[in-house]
Amino acid sequence: MQDQVSYKNTLRKIALAADWAAGAMLFVVFAALVAQTAMRYVFGSPLSTSQELATIAFLWLVFWLAGSSIALQHHVRFDILYNALPEQGRRVTSILVNLFYLGVFVWAMPATLEYFMFLELEKTASLAISYQIAFLPYFIFFAVFPLKIAVTILSLLGRDWRESL
Repeated sequence: MQDQVSYKNTLRKIALAADWAAGAMLFVVFAALVAQTAMRYVFGSPLSTSQELATIAFLWLVFWLAGSSIALQHHVRFDILYNALPEQGRRVTSILVNLFYLGVFVWAMPATLEYFMFLELEKTASLAISYQIAFLPYFIFFAVFPLKIAVTILSLLGRDWRESL
């Protein structure tokens, strides 16, 4: 029991750290946009670097949140028919849909990794950051999200499956 409490506390701390990281990314987006606006309209000399920084930080923010902070139940989904099903029907539907998503991620993994390796050759226009760095959160998302799906499938197959619906 003690181990389970410690495990849950560790998960809460990791989730809190992920949320703080997302907040920092949002701050970078905001600061870059404010700097861009000030330089363009106050000083008459726009910065290309701030626009690129805001774009990259926003990309990081979206994939960071999708992969780490937002629970699968809170992702966008069409659930009108799903909510009309009885609990057991929702369980079966969730397992089948998650198996499908897991299969798509596994099927796309080799091509995604190949493209990630190709991105090493390219750099962004203003900041000269490798596209591998710029798109790194997408690839982290691509590695973490299937794990979240697999954990969801396992929890739906377990005794406390109702908590995962």
